[in-house]
Amino acid sequence: MVAFGVFALVMANIPINSVWAATELSKEKIIEIAKAKASERGVKLDSAKIIYDDGNKMFTHPIYPEHLPGHTIKGAGPERNPSNFEGKNYQAVYFVSQRAVGTNLWVLIDRGTGEVIAAVGDY
Repeated sequence: MVAFGVFALVMANIPINSVWAATELSKEKIIEIAKAKASERGVKLDSAKIIYDDGNKMFTHPIYPEHLPGHTIKGAGPERNPSNFEGKNYQAVYFVSQRAVGTNLWVLIDRGTGEVIAAVGDY
């Protein structure tokens, strides 16, 4: 019986067809971790709009403003390129200041471990 339990635990952490199995953090926990990192980077959480980028559609969308010619995010070098994160099981959370135009931060969280993979933006 113990062997089955160990087998089940190991299998729960193996990707199946590029989709990670059952053991993922909740949306609330991911946002909590992202808020802590954003606060550490100087984001004023009480004046920031926080967007849980469901499916990472905004982060990976080729027409999002950062991808347009001439538009840059201060401090965002090649690490901002979504292709650098292909194959990783991450969730993007976006912070944008409602007071300072153009001030934003992307925080990428590993869905399984809660590790901050990257924090890229103006903060």
